[in-house]
Amino acid sequence: MHVWLAAEWSALVDGVEARGADGMSGFSGDAVTDPGEGASRYRRDMAVASKLLCMLARAGEDGLGGGALRIAWRPVVARASCEVLYYQSTVRLEEAVADAWLARNVLAAVERIGFRGIIDEIVVGATVAELEAEASVVLSASISSVGVVGSAWWAQLTRRLERAPAIAARLVLEVGEGTALARSAEVGRFCEEARRLGCRVAITDFGAGYASVRQLVAIAPDIVKIDRGFVRRSTTSPHDREVLTGLRQLAAAVARIVVADGVDTLAQAKLSEELGLVWQQGHFWGRASTCRPWWGGARVGAVRSRDACCLNVRAT
Repeated sequence: MHVWLAAEWSALVDGVEARGADGMSGFSGDAVTDPGEGASRYRRDMAVASKLLCMLARAGEDGLGGGALRIAWRPVVARASCEVLYYQSTVRLEEAVADAWLARNVLAAVERIGFRGIIDEIVVGATVAELEAEASVVLSASISSVGVVGSAWWAQLTRRLERAPAIAARLVLEVGEGTALARSAEVGRFCEEARRLGCRVAITDFGAGYASVRQLVAIAPDIVKIDRGFVRRSTTSPHDREVLTGLRQLAAAVARIVVADGVDTLAQAKLSEELGLVWQQGHFWGRASTCRPWWGGARVGAVRSRDACCLNVRAT
């Protein structure tokens, strides 16, 4: 449980009434002694997550506009044509959270205690707003909890997308393989609802959780992203190269589009293409940036040091 405490105060100072703005207090992490390690970790997580949750509450409904969160974008690109399939949104906290350690660990803590849905709501809402503002771009947003189906904010999003099917068609909802593996029944329901709205579904980190073929077929994702670790090791390990080939074949059997994630070098880009991984994502194709590359027209100039190309937005 995370409790918000708000209060107003007033006092007479030299005969003049002074009033204070609303105050807010989070959870300090202090609690009654409990020998259980699970309880100890919960208190630590709650103390960390509380700082971010308080920031979001102070920012009001617009956690982005209030400065509590920032969204960065990174492209999924076709190696041969340099065509952009879509831009993925990622949450960035460094600018809002002064503590570097907190910025790196707070999202994991928020997810463990079950509050990641609050961030999902903000990020998905902001992504849809970007789609409303730009008619040619395709964007994605990550969903950490597929149990959002049936929630109040999902119902609001549903009504919003039902009124604008052209926007829903340009929205990709990404779900981690770990979530898909642990909660396959809920993921199936989530995918069914997302497709009813006209959205596409991507499974990320494929291979890290060893999802079965049966689960992938049941989920029937439109896009599968192979975990970055396999791509990065493939250039130095023949075994990992064979594993990457097998993962691509498996992913291609259940999804129309397969993406190699973690392509950070030219060598990785070339090898991934040789193995049949046409779509790629990673630092080689552009680091996550808070700038919006799609502003200023459908074509976005992007020059690589050794492979010059022009990125253009793919809306299909």
